[in-house]
Amino acid sequence: MGRPKRLYPLGRYRLHIRGEIDPAKQYLVQLEYTWNRQVIRKGMNIFVRLGDWNEKANKGRGGVRASYGPEANRINSLLLARADKIDGLLAEYQEKHPNQITAQVIADFLADKPLTREDKGKDFIEFVLERLESDYSRNRIGRSRYENGKSGMNIFRIFLRATKNGTYKPDSIYLGEISVELIDEYIRSAAR
Repeated sequence: MGRPKRLYPLGRYRLHIRGEIDPAKQYLVQLEYTWNRQVIRKGMNIFVRLGDWNEKANKGRGGVRASYGPEANRINSLLLARADKIDGLLAEYQEKHPNQITAQVIADFLADKPLTREDKGKDFIEFVLERLESDYSRNRIGRSRYENGKSGMNIFRIFLRATKNGTYKPDSIYLGEISVELIDEYIRSAAR
Protein backbone atom coordinates (compact mmCIF):
# COMPACT_ATOMS: atom_id res chain seq x y z
CA MET A 1 0.00 0.00 0.00
CA GLY A 2 2.60 2.84 0.09
CA ARG A 3 3.01 5.83 2.28
CA PRO A 4 0.35 8.51 2.22
CA LYS A 5 1.52 11.69 0.54
CA ARG A 6 2.57 14.43 2.94
CA LEU A 7 0.27 17.44 2.80
CA TYR A 8 3.22 19.84 2.95
CA PRO A 9 6.96 19.42 2.29
CA LEU A 10 9.76 19.29 4.83
CA GLY A 11 13.02 21.14 4.28
CA ARG A 12 16.46 19.59 3.93
CA TYR A 13 19.87 21.15 3.65
CA ARG A 14 22.18 20.50 0.73
CA LEU A 15 25.53 21.82 -0.35
CA HIS A 16 25.38 23.79 -3.58
CA ILE A 17 27.97 21.92 -5.64
CA ARG A 18 28.43 22.68 -9.31
CA GLY A 19 30.98 21.08 -11.55
CA GLU A 20 33.96 19.20 -10.15
CA ILE A 21 34.10 18.48 -6.44
CA ASP A 22 37.00 20.20 -4.69
CA PRO A 23 37.55 18.99 -1.08
CA ALA A 24 39.34 22.22 -0.15
CA LYS A 25 36.59 24.51 -1.47
CA GLN A 26 33.76 25.77 0.72
CA TYR A 27 30.24 25.34 -0.67
CA LEU A 28 27.07 27.26 0.07
CA VAL A 29 24.51 25.53 2.31
CA GLN A 30 21.00 25.71 0.81
CA LEU A 31 17.63 24.96 2.36
CA GLU A 32 15.74 22.85 -0.17
CA TYR A 33 12.08 21.93 -0.52
CA THR A 34 10.69 19.57 -3.13
CA TRP A 35 7.03 19.89 -4.04
CA ASN A 36 5.28 18.30 -7.02
CA ARG A 37 8.64 17.53 -8.60
CA GLN A 38 9.73 21.16 -8.30
CA VAL A 39 12.78 22.01 -6.22
CA ILE A 40 12.82 25.33 -4.38
CA ARG A 41 16.11 26.42 -2.78
CA LYS A 42 17.32 29.27 -0.63
CA GLY A 43 20.97 29.92 0.23
CA MET A 44 21.71 30.20 3.96
CA ASN A 45 24.87 32.35 3.66
CA ILE A 46 26.85 29.59 5.38
CA PHE A 47 29.81 27.99 3.61
CA VAL A 48 31.10 24.52 4.49
CA ARG A 49 33.79 22.20 3.16
CA LEU A 50 32.59 18.84 1.88
CA GLY A 51 34.48 17.00 4.65
CA ASP A 52 32.73 19.05 7.35
CA TRP A 53 29.23 18.34 6.02
CA ASN A 54 26.99 15.57 7.36
CA GLU A 55 23.77 14.90 5.43
CA LYS A 56 22.35 12.80 8.28
CA ALA A 57 22.70 15.47 11.00
CA ASN A 58 19.75 17.48 12.38
CA LYS A 59 17.18 14.68 12.15
CA GLY A 60 18.32 13.76 8.63
CA ARG A 61 18.13 17.32 7.35
CA GLY A 62 21.84 17.95 7.11
CA GLY A 63 24.32 19.85 9.24
CA VAL A 64 27.96 20.48 9.98
CA ARG A 65 30.28 18.10 11.76
CA ALA A 66 32.27 18.97 14.86
CA SER A 67 35.35 19.20 12.60
CA TYR A 68 33.85 22.46 11.25
CA GLY A 69 35.13 24.23 14.36
CA PRO A 70 33.84 25.78 17.57
CA GLU A 71 30.82 27.25 15.76
CA ALA A 72 29.45 23.81 14.73
CA ASN A 73 26.76 23.58 17.44
CA ARG A 74 25.59 27.15 16.86
CA ILE A 75 25.41 26.63 13.08
CA ASN A 76 23.48 23.37 13.49
CA SER A 77 20.96 24.93 15.85
CA LEU A 78 20.57 27.89 13.48
CA LEU A 79 19.97 25.57 10.53
CA LEU A 80 17.49 23.43 12.45
CA ALA A 81 15.59 26.47 13.75
CA ARG A 82 15.24 27.94 10.25
CA ALA A 83 13.97 24.67 8.76
CA ASP A 84 11.57 24.13 11.67
CA LYS A 85 10.23 27.67 11.28
CA ILE A 86 9.49 27.24 7.55
CA ASP A 87 8.04 23.75 8.13
CA GLY A 88 5.76 25.19 10.83
CA LEU A 89 4.61 27.99 8.54
CA LEU A 90 3.83 25.49 5.79
CA ALA A 91 1.90 23.26 8.23
CA GLU A 92 -0.11 26.27 9.42
CA TYR A 93 -0.79 27.35 5.83
CA GLN A 94 -1.93 23.82 4.94
CA GLU A 95 -4.31 23.84 7.91
CA LYS A 96 -5.83 27.20 6.96
CA HIS A 97 -5.83 26.62 3.18
CA PRO A 98 -6.07 22.85 2.55
CA ASN A 99 -4.38 21.58 -0.63
CA GLN A 100 -3.36 25.07 -1.79
CA ILE A 101 0.39 24.85 -1.24
CA THR A 102 2.30 25.71 -4.40
CA ALA A 103 5.94 26.17 -5.28
CA GLN A 104 5.33 29.94 -5.20
CA VAL A 105 3.97 29.76 -1.64
CA ILE A 106 7.07 27.82 -0.55
CA ALA A 107 9.36 30.30 -2.33
CA ASP A 108 7.58 33.20 -0.61
CA PHE A 109 8.05 31.57 2.81
CA LEU A 110 11.75 31.00 2.05
CA ALA A 111 12.16 34.63 1.00
CA ASP A 112 10.32 35.83 4.14
CA LYS A 113 7.79 37.58 1.94
CA PRO A 114 4.32 38.17 3.28
CA LEU A 115 1.87 36.01 1.42
CA THR A 116 -0.41 38.01 -0.81
CA ARG A 117 -3.97 36.89 -0.87
CA GLU A 118 -5.34 35.88 -4.25
CA ASP A 119 -8.48 37.82 -3.40
CA LYS A 120 -6.31 40.84 -2.46
CA GLY A 121 -8.12 41.03 0.90
CA LYS A 122 -11.42 41.94 -0.75
CA ASP A 123 -14.59 41.65 1.30
CA PHE A 124 -17.13 39.22 -0.19
CA ILE A 125 -20.18 41.40 0.49
CA GLU A 126 -18.51 44.54 -0.91
CA PHE A 127 -17.49 42.56 -3.99
CA VAL A 128 -21.06 41.34 -4.60
CA LEU A 129 -22.50 44.82 -4.05
CA GLU A 130 -19.99 46.31 -6.51
CA ARG A 131 -20.91 43.67 -9.10
CA LEU A 132 -24.62 44.35 -8.59
CA GLU A 133 -24.04 48.10 -8.95
CA SER A 134 -21.98 47.55 -12.10
CA ASP A 135 -24.58 45.24 -13.69
CA TYR A 136 -27.42 47.60 -12.77
CA SER A 137 -25.65 50.69 -14.13
CA ARG A 138 -25.03 48.90 -17.45
CA ASN A 139 -28.68 47.76 -17.64
CA ARG A 140 -27.73 44.08 -17.43
CA ILE A 141 -30.14 43.54 -14.52
CA GLY A 142 -33.36 45.26 -13.52
CA ARG A 143 -34.13 47.29 -10.41
CA SER A 144 -35.93 44.38 -8.70
CA ARG A 145 -32.95 42.02 -9.06
CA TYR A 146 -30.59 44.78 -7.91
CA GLU A 147 -32.65 45.47 -4.75
CA ASN A 148 -33.07 41.74 -4.06
CA GLY A 149 -29.31 41.27 -4.33
CA LYS A 150 -28.65 44.09 -1.86
CA SER A 151 -31.23 42.64 0.52
CA GLY A 152 -29.67 39.18 0.19
CA MET A 153 -26.24 40.56 1.11
CA ASN A 154 -27.71 42.27 4.20
CA ILE A 155 -29.24 38.94 5.24
CA PHE A 156 -25.89 37.20 4.58
CA ARG A 157 -24.14 39.78 6.78
CA ILE A 158 -26.64 39.04 9.58
CA PHE A 159 -26.05 35.29 9.05
CA LEU A 160 -22.27 35.77 9.41
CA ARG A 161 -22.72 37.73 12.63
CA ALA A 162 -25.25 35.27 14.11
CA THR A 163 -23.24 32.13 13.32
CA LYS A 164 -19.84 33.73 14.11
CA ASN A 165 -18.55 32.75 10.65
CA GLY A 166 -17.12 36.21 9.96
CA THR A 167 -13.36 36.13 9.73
CA TYR A 168 -11.79 39.55 9.95
CA LYS A 169 -14.94 41.27 11.33
CA PRO A 170 -17.96 39.65 12.99
CA ASP A 171 -20.11 40.30 9.91
CA SER A 172 -17.50 40.19 7.12
CA ILE A 173 -15.54 37.52 5.30
CA TYR A 174 -12.83 37.68 2.64
CA LEU A 175 -13.73 36.59 -0.85
CA GLY A 176 -11.14 33.79 -0.82
CA GLU A 177 -12.58 32.34 2.40
CA ILE A 178 -16.03 31.64 0.99
CA SER A 179 -16.58 27.90 0.87
CA VAL A 180 -19.27 25.56 -0.42
CA GLU A 181 -19.91 24.44 3.17
CA LEU A 182 -20.54 28.02 4.29
CA ILE A 183 -22.99 28.65 1.44
CA ASP A 184 -24.78 25.34 2.19
CA GLU A 185 -25.06 26.36 5.86
CA TYR A 186 -26.45 29.74 4.80
CA ILE A 187 -29.05 28.12 2.53
CA ARG A 188 -30.10 25.69 5.28
CA SER A 189 -30.47 28.55 7.76
CA ALA A 190 -32.50 30.61 5.26
CA ALA A 191 -34.85 27.68 4.64
CA ARG A 192 -35.78 27.42 8.32
